Amino acid sequence: SEFATMLLRGRWPRGLLLPGRHSRRRPVVLGNNDHLRCCLLSTTPTPPETPPPSQTPPPQQPKAVGERTEHKYQAETKSLLRIVSNALYTEREIFLRELVSNACDALEKARQKTVAGETLADVDVPLEIKIRVEGDELVVEDGGVGMSRDELAENLGTIALSGSKKFVEEMSLREQKTDTSSIIGQFGVGFYSAFMVGDEVTVESKSGADGRACRWRSSDGAESYELEDLDASSLTRGTRIRVKLKDDAAEFFKESRLREIVKKYSNFAQFPIFVGETRANATDAVWTRNPKDVSKEEHESFYRTAFKFAWDSPTYTLHFRADVPIDLKALLYFPTYHSEKAGVARTEPSVSLYSRKVLIESPARDLLPDWLRFVKGVVDSEDLPLSISREKSQDKNLLLKIRDVLVRKVLRFLQDKAKEDRDLYLKTFYQEFQVFLKEGACNDFDKGKDISKLLYFDSSRPSEEDKKDDDVISKRLTSLDEYVSRLPEKDDGKIYYLYAPTRSAALSSPYFEPFVESKRECLFVYNAIDDFVMSNIGSYNDRAIATAETYEGLVEEDEEEASARRRRQGEKDDDDDDDKEKNSSAVPATSL
Repeated sequence: SEFATMLLRGRWPRGLLLPGRHSRRRPVVLGNNDHLRCCLLSTTPTPPETPPPSQTPPPQQPKAVGERTEHKYQAETKSLLRIVSNALYTEREIFLRELVSNACDALEKARQKTVAGETLADVDVPLEIKIRVEGDELVVEDGGVGMSRDELAENLGTIALSGSKKFVEEMSLREQKTDTSSIIGQFGVGFYSAFMVGDEVTVESKSGADGRACRWRSSDGAESYELEDLDASSLTRGTRIRVKLKDDAAEFFKESRLREIVKKYSNFAQFPIFVGETRANATDAVWTRNPKDVSKEEHESFYRTAFKFAWDSPTYTLHFRADVPIDLKALLYFPTYHSEKAGVARTEPSVSLYSRKVLIESPARDLLPDWLRFVKGVVDSEDLPLSISREKSQDKNLLLKIRDVLVRKVLRFLQDKAKEDRDLYLKTFYQEFQVFLKEGACNDFDKGKDISKLLYFDSSRPSEEDKKDDDVISKRLTSLDEYVSRLPEKDDGKIYYLYAPTRSAALSSPYFEPFVESKRECLFVYNAIDDFVMSNIGSYNDRAIATAETYEGLVEEDEEEASARRRRQGEKDDDDDDDKEKNSSAVPATSL
């Protein structure tokens, strides 16, 4: 009662310990009250009483009294157009790529309709694209299929409606199948990129189907567009786009700048592209052709034309097609020289990603691992899912699968070349690019073991007579597979190497003496890089790679194994004697 009275008065009893400062359920002292001396204080609070559940019934849902109707989301055209034209692309120059791609699609449609036997107006119009400057306007003109008034309203008046995609769907429904792989457009937004550089865009088109002509015009930021009929006799079949350039887009008045953009993005378009009076895309898309139909001279010409600093001739050319995981065309060149050894700069990747012969990304850094950055080439896919701006692949995982296909192809290709022409591989390719292969063997955890098959090292195997041979270096180098194939049947299951500054130092090293005594081959490495590579590889084909310092000598043979080895050696010597007799009897008398 005294304790309760003090608490009610707001006073804490003298000697009472606070909860949490001492261990739980510890005896506490409450002044002079002996009957409370052994009281236990619990720091666990008493849980509050659970209130009884509410007996209030749940509210009833309101009943529908009217007819249910469905409405479409509304989009503000002005805002949507601003997003498409100003926020979708990273570079303003891409507008020309998009207009040229649309023109290529129009030309391809005209070609396919002609092949299918359909009659088009103005049959003599050449299938080409013309780019020119007229006053304050940039004009992009094609001799394609053209558009009628209704098609202009449907294709250009509806954002994100792809006329090319619709054409592909229509052609796929025909009984006579037509190849539509050259059609580029997918999303129906590329045309509006013209508003990135233009205040006003005018489209004049004459339909190849009915021969009528119409003009479509819209200003930047406008919520509407104008349509008016034109005198068809004043136009030829096709479409003419006039872009009234903004004040800050004066660079696109220069023909040199326009040619630069065409060469960068549309250099391999299948139709001629003229800037002024000069053709801007004079290079054939070699990678789309059958690999058997492309000559060595064509490869060298394409190599020097398509890639920067490609003054040499490629040592190897890998040209192939694949259909897994998607349709893929690849053309990879292995140069003769690289600039990193001169200390100029780090070699930048030189493999570009294309889709239907239109540049998507250059360089495409995700297509090949960093250790293959010396390879130059082109990878093209018709089925690659792209972002709306067509500047990046949309499927990262698919890109990784393509990368895996390319790397496996490269490794298998180089292994075959090393077997076909050993001297060319060792003296030309390996001598120049071995540092990249060793980098891959150390850094590429997935393909490191496969890359190790391409590495070659000096060996203790050659005799003193080989020193007189000019090609002793290439003959002395050996791969890990060749080294393992020459090991005795009874060995300790290891690959040994000796790190020394020179070959003479390695041969005179005390660590090499056990190898001489046991007639065991040892690999020699002469720099810290090779030593690092060996230690990083660690093992090869279930054999540990160890330093020569750890070698303990030849494993002893038992009696049965020794007799079997001598028997095999005797049979081999007999065969060699028979071969010598045959060769001596076959020598002509004149040579004797």
